[in-house]
Amino acid sequence: AATIIHVFFIQPFTIPTSSMEKSMLVGDFLLVSKMNYGANIPNTPLFIPFMHQKIPGTLNTPSYSKLIQLGYNRLPGFQTIQNNDIVVFNFPVDTLIPNIPFDKKMNYVKRCVGIAGDTLSIINKDIYINGEIAPSSKNIQTQFQYWIRPNANKTFIQPSVLKNLENLLIENDIEAYGKYISTKNYIEVLKLSQKKKREKNIGILKSTGEFIVFITEEEKNVLEKNLQKWFTFHEEETTKNLFPKSLNHNWTSNDYGPIYIPKRGDVISLNEDNIHFYKKIIEDYEDNLFEIKNNQFYINGKITNQYEFQMNYYWMMGDNRHNSEDSRVWGFVPENHVVGKPIFTWLSLNYNAINKKGIKAKLGIIRWDKLFTTMNNPDKSYAIHFLIFIVIIKLINRYRAMKNTNN
Repeated sequence: AATIIHVFFIQPFTIPTSSMEKSMLVGDFLLVSKMNYGANIPNTPLFIPFMHQKIPGTLNTPSYSKLIQLGYNRLPGFQTIQNNDIVVFNFPVDTLIPNIPFDKKMNYVKRCVGIAGDTLSIINKDIYINGEIAPSSKNIQTQFQYWIRPNANKTFIQPSVLKNLENLLIENDIEAYGKYISTKNYIEVLKLSQKKKREKNIGILKSTGEFIVFITEEEKNVLEKNLQKWFTFHEEETTKNLFPKSLNHNWTSNDYGPIYIPKRGDVISLNEDNIHFYKKIIEDYEDNLFEIKNNQFYINGKITNQYEFQMNYYWMMGDNRHNSEDSRVWGFVPENHVVGKPIFTWLSLNYNAINKKGIKAKLGIIRWDKLFTTMNNPDKSYAIHFLIFIVIIKLINRYRAMKNTNN
């Protein structure tokens, strides 16, 4: 019964990484609806329940059999994916297990910033859809990476100042990394929450005064104002091998595109420029034999310069823009990889709380304001409503028990 519920109706997930930070936090426990977009009938029906890829305790023993593969079949849903929906999907380029079925690939969660039929561009960090800037929302708090470095005129910063900065970042739950020098003069970049553990193994680490933080523009302005006496902020993009890797272009994660996102039924004319974007779709996602011979395209042995897409595709990105491996790196997400829509957060644990000072701060390991919140209204908690409901059920059961005893 539980397996049927998980496959066709609703399934619990957890958030392990910070790529959707602010919208979804590390330690969030979610319920993901399979019904909103329509449940994906398992392509691989022979599997051990509650085991997604491999049997726990084994190195790589699969928890499923590929003896039967049913292909892509989806039940009707009551909505379609819209721009800015948060979506759970199977990681399209999961290559850790050779020839893994698409429904057994790793589960990812990102924001769908572009839907089938859209033309997407990123200009100076802003997303444009079909030539218009994407509308903002109070529920979307985009983060970026910044370097905090000592001011040019500060050749020495007191250890107490550096320690206060570390505490400030930890106490405010800011994802931050520090650059340190070990006793053997090795340079190490560590997450601040891991520093104490690392020092137990290798000895005291000396801060270089350089930190990497992932914060919103508003947070950056506040920090910059408070730290300007000692530090300056720098924005440096991490160089990534962006999609499509076979095309020599000068795109960055802040300035990207334009790129067209295919929809089912689209017929495009293939040429030497756009084939870089759609080759993987033709070969891998839609299972065709694609070849290039004498500068001509062959699909399933037939020469052609056109292709009709069989599925809708989506463009997924993390809200933590500089700390997210997403469609800018690996491209489109096919509709058969869509798993479901997160709808409810029933528990949220702040693992960083154990690094804070004071008992009260450490009790913040439970994010009380996120308990029993919906994705559409994350500021309103239904925890009290749930507790009242449980109390009412308990009282009704107790009343019935007493009544039966009296009878």
